[in-house]
Amino acid sequence: MTIKYLDSKRISLDTSATFTTDFSTGWAETGSQYTIGSNQIDYVTKRDGADHYVNLDLQDSNALGSGNNLSDTAFVVRWHMTNSGNTSDGYTVTDYLTVRSGNTGSGQSQDYFAFRLEHGHRNELTPIVGNGGDLESPTSIGANLAGIVSATMDNYFEIKRTSATSVTFGIYSDSSYSTLVNEQTLTVSSSYTGMRYFSMMTRNSSTRGSTMTGVLNDIKIYNGVTSAPSKPTNVQDNSILVEKDTGRRYWLNSKTLNEDFSSDNWTDIGSNGVTGGHLQLDSYLDGTDNTTYRAITELSDTEFVMKFSFKPSYTGYTTGTWSHLVYFGLASGTGNSASTQDWVTIGIEAWSSGNRKIGGFAINNNTAISDMPSTPANNSIMTFASATTYYCKIIRNGDDFTFNIYSDSAYSTQVGTVTRTVSGITGLDTLVGTNWIISKSGSSGNDGALDCEIDDISIWNGTTTGATWTMEPTFRDEYTGGWTTNSGTGVAVSGGEVTWNIAGNQSNQISKAIGSTLSDTAWVAQFEVELSAYSSGEANILALSSGTAVTAQNSTDDTILVRFADTGKYNVSFRTGNGTDYSYVSTIDKPANGTRHYITLVRNSSTEAILYVRTGSHSGTQVTNSPHTVTQSTMSGATGLDTVTQGGWNTGNSGRTLTMVGDNLKIYNGVTTIN
Repeated sequence: MTIKYLDSKRISLDTSATFTTDFSTGWAETGSQYTIGSNQIDYVTKRDGADHYVNLDLQDSNALGSGNNLSDTAFVVRWHMTNSGNTSDGYTVTDYLTVRSGNTGSGQSQDYFAFRLEHGHRNELTPIVGNGGDLESPTSIGANLAGIVSATMDNYFEIKRTSATSVTFGIYSDSSYSTLVNEQTLTVSSSYTGMRYFSMMTRNSSTRGSTMTGVLNDIKIYNGVTSAPSKPTNVQDNSILVEKDTGRRYWLNSKTLNEDFSSDNWTDIGSNGVTGGHLQLDSYLDGTDNTTYRAITELSDTEFVMKFSFKPSYTGYTTGTWSHLVYFGLASGTGNSASTQDWVTIGIEAWSSGNRKIGGFAINNNTAISDMPSTPANNSIMTFASATTYYCKIIRNGDDFTFNIYSDSAYSTQVGTVTRTVSGITGLDTLVGTNWIISKSGSSGNDGALDCEIDDISIWNGTTTGATWTMEPTFRDEYTGGWTTNSGTGVAVSGGEVTWNIAGNQSNQISKAIGSTLSDTAWVAQFEVELSAYSSGEANILALSSGTAVTAQNSTDDTILVRFADTGKYNVSFRTGNGTDYSYVSTIDKPANGTRHYITLVRNSSTEAILYVRTGSHSGTQVTNSPHTVTQSTMSGATGLDTVTQGGWNTGNSGRTLTMVGDNLKIYNGVTTIN
């Protein structure tokens, strides 16, 4: 991988893999359970006493080339696997996903690194390695990666050799390999060599009835490196990154807040506060309220990420069993630990027995922190060491609050985690640090103290991933000008929106050139619409076409479009220049007046288009019956799309009316997902 840091916050990145496959060359099938299809392997596997497997020979001329295997010290192999159904007769079907030196069945003696998938009697996914043995008798077996194998498994797999003696097996939930589900590293001998084949195979053993059905695709191999190319996130906000091999552009989303305590804008109650370039939080058992807080922009009630470092130090406690507690995090007000407000916070607790705990709290305003029956010890994430710096990441995803603790400032080495599920937490608009207000009888001089330093607070609102790169669209329009009125006056650009005021059989249409020709197989178009009045009216909401003649039915331009049908439903249509209108009315209802719909139209292949309709945002909640998929071989004739058109739908019915606004048009060329 090559990363170049240029001027003006610009970065270039080569993301190309050493090898990818469209499954057209280098593959061989044995048996009947694996079939090489178009850009994928289709599998229906079960144990029947025979060998079934599929191999990719990496020495193929279209792969690594003659005489070339995977490196004996450094490579990354990735693929995507989706189950569409499992059946069980009470026994186990076993499949192997492997890089290996041999090219025959599971009983052959060979070197290998593999995932062992078992379904039926048990559902397990286990890393295994073998040095000169067969896959049914591995040299070393890892622990079960629980919760992966199911009839609906949809995950991204990775085998990564990071040295001659270390191999890491990872499972991810997303195609960018940014959300790790589970990971294990196994130690191996340096004698594991000659990895020539990528294979999927079924265990060759006695006949059983359990089956596993699905698809494997999107194989990428990076040879000679210990990590796949990734976009750096330790760069300036709003940086621009260009992928050299694809030409795609991304920008780094800005933090909602970045607090490094270079200045003091906190309000202090008691002795806590900003000092020495950090926030100091102390706990004494003297009944004193030590609280410090800072107002922030109110965070989303569904998605945010917060990071900060903290360094707890425990000193001087000599007698008794009383606990010292410090809390830092988010709240819906400015109160101390005795206040009834919503809290999402880390709690740090120490007491005389030597127990020192970090806990994760998410509580609604029915309870104050100081009244919680469960202390950090009982809400524990992990045990802390005194005078050690830890790095916390809090992730909100709906009602789930995940607290991850790391040992390094890069947030790469996780040492503790816990997820709390709590409903009703809203209005988080304040950073608060406070102590547990309690007075211990007797001499306070023997009570000691728990001190905590907080630093480097970052918050990303409206996301669950934090600092992320967002793909820049190929075409964007905010409706400030540049549109051509082709006919009528019922559709117009005004005030940063496009407006529809359609009555009857009027011919109304505007258009704008995209500036390039879209792929015939892959693009994504996004748009927002909001109705204010409707009476069985029809409208071309968004059309991608090879010209401007799409207002009326049966025009001769190639086009793929979304419109409202007179049934009050969304419709996906396409034309191929022959004057025939191929229309597919969905079961997705139009928006209620005053409700905004976020529309995403995906050309998924030459013959398939998918319509997604959501509320809230383009990543929000899908409406009933979304998505709607149209798969037709004739769609392949819709080519050369280089124009956006929007307008009425001239059907000759004078009784139909529609009033609507639209905004925020984005088109992403050459992709089927936006990352």
